[in-house]
Amino acid sequence: MSAEGSPDPGRRPSWRQRWQASQEWLSETPLRRLVKHGVTQFSGNSLASVLGLLTLAITTRALVPAVFGVLKLIEVYVRTTESLLSFKSWQAVIKFGSDALEQEDEGRFRLLLKFCYLLDASTALLSALLVAGSVWWIGDLWKWGAEVKWLVVCAAAATITRLTGTCTGVLRMFGRFDRIAQATVANSVVRTVGSLSGLLLGWQLPGFVVIWVLSEQTYNLVLLGASWGELRRRGHLGFFRPSLRGLRAQHPGLLRFMVSTNLTATLRTGLGSFDALLLGGLVGPTAVAYANVSRTLSALLYRFIEPLYSSIYPELTAMAAARDWPSFRGLIVRVTRLISLPSLLWMAVLMGFGAPLLRLASGESYAAAYPVLAGYTVGHAIWFTAFAIPPALLALGGADSLLWIEFAASVLFLAALCWMAKPLGATAAGLAFAFQMALHTTACLLVLRRRLRRQPERVPAEPAAVEAEFGIEP
Repeated sequence: MSAEGSPDPGRRPSWRQRWQASQEWLSETPLRRLVKHGVTQFSGNSLASVLGLLTLAITTRALVPAVFGVLKLIEVYVRTTESLLSFKSWQAVIKFGSDALEQEDEGRFRLLLKFCYLLDASTALLSALLVAGSVWWIGDLWKWGAEVKWLVVCAAAATITRLTGTCTGVLRMFGRFDRIAQATVANSVVRTVGSLSGLLLGWQLPGFVVIWVLSEQTYNLVLLGASWGELRRRGHLGFFRPSLRGLRAQHPGLLRFMVSTNLTATLRTGLGSFDALLLGGLVGPTAVAYANVSRTLSALLYRFIEPLYSSIYPELTAMAAARDWPSFRGLIVRVTRLISLPSLLWMAVLMGFGAPLLRLASGESYAAAYPVLAGYTVGHAIWFTAFAIPPALLALGGADSLLWIEFAASVLFLAALCWMAKPLGATAAGLAFAFQMALHTTACLLVLRRRLRRQPERVPAEPAAVEAEFGIEP
């Protein structure tokens, strides 16, 4: 040990020194903010996860696998159609709204809010109309009768109040992750209570479709009220007054950014959810039920990781704007290390005890879904471990690169699913998902490394800061 108390280079650090290093590691400001926001959402997401599992257990016992698969097909059809049309405006609100507020330009900020809210409202209405109108001929692909098609028309009401993109962006930008957690819990409570009522009263498919619509509307309205309340509290609520003229001049690059991020999200959520629709057409609704239960269990850890996922993009964006590349790289590495251990542990639990967990969660009829669960578990473990990489690419202006990666990975995913669906059934969905996540993560990592190599190693110090550090009088 040296005189200053630092460890000798040739000796292993003691447990005390490791503990002190871990305390210093967690005390860094960006990571502390991420953990703070994560803890805020963690409590809400934990309750939502428990309620989600309870809802799954109730619903799979109230409906036989074939009927449960039809319910999931209806939900996926509505959500996929909505995701194909909607713009992920929360990313634009954070990126361009933060710039406007940093420059204290209230007019630019209100103009951005008006545009994003109107865009969300327009796409929500269009999504509802498209769902209700297209089901009468698309529903024939899954051999839906008139009763199921009318249920889809009723389910389209879930998208009418879907203004959640801008609402989420506002709340994340102002650090109100507690409000997002409250909306998530409200959604879960409504669905759990409704599902329990349906089980006790013997409801079938129509009753559970109504329950889903009510839970979605609850989430949408709670989030809308929370975002408007936060804007009112901060004095930004009069955003409908300014005209949209001059939007492109005041926010250069906004439209291109929104188109790129929308196409990227569409490829992930739209085509990513297309596996259920494809399985329903190629194999049948029972395969959809197996895939949905497996995906839900393997993605359970996301409820706990999602708070960090929601928080890291604003932090990385701020670091990229300040050109603080050492902190940018360091935050990615530290968050990846923080997530890797629980991801691998959860994968080990599901691989070792997957069949008993399936019986416990959904009943004996779902024990045969273990091979499907194994594939989804591997895919989600890869995605969880590398979840900081796509936000980092966006913060570096790599929306176009991410779009092409999503496109290539999604196309190969669908091709693999079509190739394996007939011989393997629902198992093909899990294997194709693991294949997609491996390709997506590898490509994103390669592009991110190439972009970071183009950046300077550290931020050049200001002359005044150098003089102050070395005690030089100006």
